[in-house]
Amino acid sequence: MPLEIPQPLVRVIGNLLDGIGRVFSWNPPISRERVHYLYDRCVRVDGSKARQELGWNPRSVEQTLRDCLKRD
Repeated sequence: MPLEIPQPLVRVIGNLLDGIGRVFSWNPPISRERVHYLYDRCVRVDGSKARQELGWNPRSVEQTLRDCLKRD
């Protein structure tokens, strides 16, 4: 599972890099606009209820790709 960086810290970094990018005509990997999209427009879900009530057990991307390639 990827490491979660606290949202306020990501917003500060996005704001700082956005300003630096404008000054140096650089396209930063994260900007104010991208942070806004990630936290304010995207829907993030928690699968714990599906795990508990339905017994859902998600597979890794690697395992899913292996299974798809085996079927050919």
